[in-house]
Amino acid sequence: MKQTYVPFTVRGFVPDNENGQPILLLQDDEARFVLPIWVGVPEAGAIACVLQGQTLPRPMTHDLLASVVEALGATVERADVRAIEAGTFLADLWLRGADGALRCVDCRPSDAIALAVRTGAQIRVAAAVLEAAQPINAEETGAPEGASDVGAAGETAALAAVSADDADARARLALALARLDPEAFGKFRT
Repeated sequence: MKQTYVPFTVRGFVPDNENGQPILLLQDDEARFVLPIWVGVPEAGAIACVLQGQTLPRPMTHDLLASVVEALGATVERADVRAIEAGTFLADLWLRGADGALRCVDCRPSDAIALAVRTGAQIRVAAAVLEAAQPINAEETGAPEGASDVGAAGETAALAAVSADDADARARLALALARLDPEAFGKFRT
């Protein structure tokens, strides 16, 4: 059965309130959903470096891989977050070889996204993942009763670690993210 995919972009990062681990925030192109994915510090740094326009004096691992893909005459076509199993996101990196053939490589979403942001490749999330992961639905949320206008990235960070079962906290996070300017996330430090 063929999967349906939704285009997403990287919105930014917030730290997990409990352990400080980076949470990558993906947002669909129509700004309806925010999908949080917990990633490792090195991968978050690799993504944040590109988002912030930083050029490092020596290539990082993802820079090297992008250079190898290019040197082989291939291109990164897209990064697909294809499934979630036992709380772990699974991804595919799609490469078009010099011969024109499209090839799929199984990988972690953080690595696929790190390459996608370096190469300008599309990032997509399977509709099945959106159903299983229960992303924050920005269209269905309004301010919970008694909530104030959220304008601080710190409060947003605290909300990002909420359980998928906590609809009120998910609503507050969606509202907070919708009102934040991308600059409010600040610079992620590596």
